[in-house]
Amino acid sequence: MDALRDQDTDESGSALVDRIGDCDPGIELAEFRAAVRPLLADLPRREQTVLKLRFWDGWTQSEIADRIGVSQMHVSRLLAATLTRLREQLEDRDAPGWSDDPDMLAGPDGNHHDDLGGPHREPGTTGTPV
Repeated sequence: MDALRDQDTDESGSALVDRIGDCDPGIELAEFRAAVRPLLADLPRREQTVLKLRFWDGWTQSEIADRIGVSQMHVSRLLAATLTRLREQLEDRDAPGWSDDPDMLAGPDGNHHDDLGGPHREPGTTGTPV
């Protein structure tokens, strides 16, 4: 590494080693999103809704419970079971999300989706979603 620092400096005094790129931390997140997208699409609609409201829209478990007509404890159990199942599937490299086939990332309509759709509400707000 010192050799890279000592030679190949440009007129600004910057050594080659200082100009070499680094690993992009967003790559791992992109791989995770690509792996989890088909797993989320395979969940029952109710579980998709619970995950979306909790993690994308920032709703509390009590708010979700009121929305879907169950107790807060039931929402807690749904979240725990769903997240456990997703973790197990993500650890299984044979799961659909780990495929190199870009068509595996498409939804049932053949389009690529960035989120689960449905009503949206700003995180931390209360009341009826828009």
